[in-house]
Amino acid sequence: MKLNLNNSLIVVEGTTDKNYLSSFVDSSFYIVNGSAITSKDLEFIKLAAKNKQIIILTDPDFPGMQIRNKINNYVKGCYNAFVKKELSIKNHKVGVAECDKNEILRALQNIKTFEKSGENILNLEDLFELGLSGTVNSKELRTHVSEHYNIPMEKMLSKDRSKSVSRPRQIAMFLCNTMTDATLEGIGQLLNGRDHSTILHGRNVIEEEYNNDEEFRKQIDTIKKKINPN
Repeated sequence: MKLNLNNSLIVVEGTTDKNYLSSFVDSSFYIVNGSAITSKDLEFIKLAAKNKQIIILTDPDFPGMQIRNKINNYVKGCYNAFVKKELSIKNHKVGVAECDKNEILRALQNIKTFEKSGENILNLEDLFELGLSGTVNSKELRTHVSEHYNIPMEKMLSKDRSKSVSRPRQIAMFLCNTMTDATLEGIGQLLNGRDHSTILHGRNVIEEEYNNDEEFRKQIDTIKKKINPN
């Protein structure tokens, strides 16, 4: 029996994904042709969201996360289905079409949203775990930044604007943005609900100093190596 998602529109990257999913999922599908997603695609999805639940199911890799982020940023209220990378590899390829059927069904039955309301909201741990690429661990990232500057995690997440706290917090924003695939909104949620403009400003401040101050760059690179030695 097929999984019934008749009231949903599942966004996938390619025709192969759609054909595979159609064999065991009863739903409408929309193909964005991978990283070639266009403004027309985004407008179509936004319009469809008025009548259907949008579920984004992209490949568990960096391009897939970029596509997911573009859609989430443009169309509010989308749901996200995440498949595990280790269960989505076949013949040296990584993708939804290569994913284990049961893993896809699990992902579709555990969809989550980046919105602040709703039962299946992505919490802080979810966003860290799902937004990171490579082998970087979310807890390690937070721990290394806070430990490097001797700032307790509760301080990092607080409203304290003193330089001793705000600077490490901005560095965390910069590292999340450059070492993970999380959206600005996602990083804001990670840092206790800060808005995307705050995250953007913090990232830009650190990025400018990183690009122009060799000593500061060495300091940040040291943290990066602690987080991800590879």
